[in-house]
Amino acid sequence: MSKLRLNRRTFLKLGAAATGGLALSGPAGLVEAQGTPPRFLMIYAGGGWTPRATFMRPSFADPSWGHWADILRIARGNGTPNTTPETSEFEFDFTDARLARGDMSRVLDVFWDQRSKLLAFEGLAMLSTGWDQFGDGHARNHLATMTGGPSAYEYDGVKSHAAYRSLDQVVLDHFKQTDPLAFSFDFNPNVARRSGTSGFHYFLYANDGMGGLARLPTEGDPNAVFARHFGGLDDMTADLERRRMAEREVFRRLQSQYRDLAGRMSGFDRMRLETHRALLDELDQRLARPRVACEAPSVADVTGLDRASAYESDWNAFADMIAAGFGCGITRVASLSLNAIPPEAYGLAADTDIHHDYEHNSDPTSYYGPEGDAGGNVAAEEGMIQRQLFQARLVQRLISRLDQLPEADGSVLDNTVVLYVSELANGNHGSEYCPFLVFGGANTGLRTGRYLKYPQDNPNPWNRNYRNEHTGTPHSRLYVSLLRALGLDIDYIHAPSIDGVVPHLGTSGTIDMSGPLARLT
Repeated sequence: MSKLRLNRRTFLKLGAAATGGLALSGPAGLVEAQGTPPRFLMIYAGGGWTPRATFMRPSFADPSWGHWADILRIARGNGTPNTTPETSEFEFDFTDARLARGDMSRVLDVFWDQRSKLLAFEGLAMLSTGWDQFGDGHARNHLATMTGGPSAYEYDGVKSHAAYRSLDQVVLDHFKQTDPLAFSFDFNPNVARRSGTSGFHYFLYANDGMGGLARLPTEGDPNAVFARHFGGLDDMTADLERRRMAEREVFRRLQSQYRDLAGRMSGFDRMRLETHRALLDELDQRLARPRVACEAPSVADVTGLDRASAYESDWNAFADMIAAGFGCGITRVASLSLNAIPPEAYGLAADTDIHHDYEHNSDPTSYYGPEGDAGGNVAAEEGMIQRQLFQARLVQRLISRLDQLPEADGSVLDNTVVLYVSELANGNHGSEYCPFLVFGGANTGLRTGRYLKYPQDNPNPWNRNYRNEHTGTPHSRLYVSLLRALGLDIDYIHAPSIDGVVPHLGTSGTIDMSGPLARLT
């Protein structure tokens, strides 16, 4: 074996790398240093949640833990409005030994295997919709969900244009400060494989370069994304692995040379040599740590598949591209839609009018009259629950995939904040008592594996809120917390405070919209 000789400059560079972090260029220029950079994924769905299938109380719940259904016990239009705030707040651990799988709600049960990486939120309200003057209930809620704030103006009668960037683009612009070439994956799977800004309401907004905001196009064709970003990835990965093995061989040869030299040295020189040997050993160990297998994802041929199967195949292809994009360093920001699911995917007829026959008729308040009697459109609610379960299973597959990809400090999921949201608290335009789910982000400071409930003690800015005079904690404070976890210095989304009007009483009070959500980190 020939001897390996290093000049002084090369030797110093190795020493600096050992103390300051070894930089290795990945397939897309990702720098792997001592800390893995954080990532952000936003998964968004339309049509709303099904609260009765999402919120939960474990068998060991304390009697003081107010139940979400109590908020919805209303006098159906002819009784006295509820003027008493609901102040209970609590949390429990999904990893509590007392928690049985039977305690889980139907929707959260899908994430049983990922529960230690889950944060589930109850009691948040999309308060910005209360003073949003533009668009219909869906438009206002779409923008509250995606941007955290109200809209700027109305167009086409019922649509509204955002006043703020969508959360994914806020994060992307922050990452661009250190990586000017950074970009986001923005995927909207649909049976037509349509790309662009189509859709009755639109969700993603980015800076237009002229001081305003523009709707951000999304990609609907996974084949086009694969060709653009993943062609030749396997070859680059193989080359990266060859270079990685060569680097480790350099360290092994250096260690052998140092062992020979150590026997001919004494005193201070030998101590310095041993220090360099230790640094080289640290570098070698870091190169040996688990790394993401940077394999190109695949896109299945959907020719001949029914609509439901084709949609699921494309959604999974996009999900795999996000996992590969994060793991291989191609991108650190992504958004993925669940808005165009064919109804037959969750057991309804292909020509079902989802919006009017199911979403609107699944209003949870119809289940709670003044005496708490059961009512409501059970079939409509069950249809929406089946949609939620179908969506949850898709999301679970992606979360599991991210958690299976190893990194030096855990998994890709541990370094990724995943926000899973839906347009409405429920299908009948609800903005109050809205579920939010967050996965991952343990290495960003988030304390995962918990269910957190917040009080309903803010003045109500709506004319409805199910005739409760108080409403929940601003969801924008959750967004502030997530942005801070990703490195942004931010205290509020759109306003530090707002006056909330109690419509039935004619009074008002100030709602604090600033600061992070309590108990999250």
